[in-house]
Amino acid sequence: MLPHLSRHAGLACLIATILIPSWAGAEIFRKDFKEIYKDALAAVEKENWEKAKQHLDEALHQNPREGDLVRLYGVRYEPYLPHYYLGLCYFHLRNYEGALREWETSEKQQAVQRTPEYAHLEQYRAEIQQMNAGGQELAVSAQTYEDALKILDLTQGCTEEVQEAIRLLQRASNLPPGTRTRSGETILPNLKLAEALVRCKQYGQARHYLQRARLHEPAATVQITTLEHRLAELPLAELDLGFTRSYALVVGASNYEAGWNSLPGVAQDVEAVARALRKHDFDVRVLKDPRKRDLEEALGDLFYGKPQDSRLLLYFAGHGYTLRDREEKFPYIVPVDAPAPGAGNEGEFKRKAIPMARFQEYIQATDAQHVLLVFDSCFSGAVFDVVRSAPENVYVEEKVRYKSRAFITAGEGDQKVPDESFFRKAFVEALEAEGADRDHDGVIFVGELHRYIFSYLGDAPQKPQFGISRDFQKGDFPLRSPGAQSNPEKEQR
Repeated sequence: MLPHLSRHAGLACLIATILIPSWAGAEIFRKDFKEIYKDALAAVEKENWEKAKQHLDEALHQNPREGDLVRLYGVRYEPYLPHYYLGLCYFHLRNYEGALREWETSEKQQAVQRTPEYAHLEQYRAEIQQMNAGGQELAVSAQTYEDALKILDLTQGCTEEVQEAIRLLQRASNLPPGTRTRSGETILPNLKLAEALVRCKQYGQARHYLQRARLHEPAATVQITTLEHRLAELPLAELDLGFTRSYALVVGASNYEAGWNSLPGVAQDVEAVARALRKHDFDVRVLKDPRKRDLEEALGDLFYGKPQDSRLLLYFAGHGYTLRDREEKFPYIVPVDAPAPGAGNEGEFKRKAIPMARFQEYIQATDAQHVLLVFDSCFSGAVFDVVRSAPENVYVEEKVRYKSRAFITAGEGDQKVPDESFFRKAFVEALEAEGADRDHDGVIFVGELHRYIFSYLGDAPQKPQFGISRDFQKGDFPLRSPGAQSNPEKEQR
């Protein structure tokens, strides 16, 4: 009897071995939606829209609700926005109705509005509306590619016509690999786009499209390799970003004298920021524990008397505070001699603190080409009259040709800045890590800087804010990507 049972037991094990993978294995080994979402973002980064769409559909099948923070690697997080990115895929695949539908779903779930992606959504939607209003043909064909090549054949240098050809090739780069012209030739939009971008000294973007050419245009391997070798001899530092001199004031207020908590970690923060800025060719002045008079004098030195081809950066680490008068909010930064408001000393606080409105005066009055204000402090209400993003789909040369006035703050509202500043760590890493240059154009603009910091902080209580001054919204503040610096670290003056 035992052998009989043993035979059946063996048969049962064999059946289980065969059947279990068919019904349970898929559940055991199926990727979690967060892993699938990470794969989708990687595909988006490579502009592989079909693959990204496939991953996003799969992630949505598991979790259709937006809003979670997904850990990518280390301490890097991204908001879970599958409907937003699925709309982006549809947009680049020229399914504009699908794009608008997904973005509407994303908005209804009220998660995208709290992220930097929301400004991009509005711009994409406006682009669709503009094309519809102009009666333009939304479809892209091989004729688009051929039109671009005609322009490039007839034009030298980087003219407006060449920039139009670049725009046409960017549209044509979304055509399926292997698309042929009317004469039967296979189109090579990524290679041709890289060649045109080199004309305009857009070396970072040229490298990006060469990577795409490697992936999608194997017939052009020889031309791709030749251009890669040429690019290896063209440093990104050649790019004219509209300035020849850079000045930074790094301020740390830690040992407060009149009722505020001390911030001993600030001293280490400002030294780390100063080191990172010197690597970006800034002439850095560090000011620790300033009283109001010292701080105002240093601010005057930074903003007044600098030549037009200057780039200015202010970094302030210390307490921020917002006074409220009915519905009005008045934010301030706090020097070490300003008393904590309360118990009838609000007037003394106003006399010793520096209102944020003063910085609006500074950025309007300075002659410098580019200005960035960074506050490792938190404020309620509107700090400046700003737009929430810089121009999209604009060439580097176009952005830096205009004056820029931008700001980033570590938080908003009643959020408290911890003494151990994760914002500072994120800011320094953004200056030193190539990942902050999201569009691979060799330049980190302020929106990319904010995006990197926002992702680094993940689910931390601080929610950094940024903006471009409305009076200067055509410009953007540039930082060269790591590896594109031209000078060694400078000495502190």
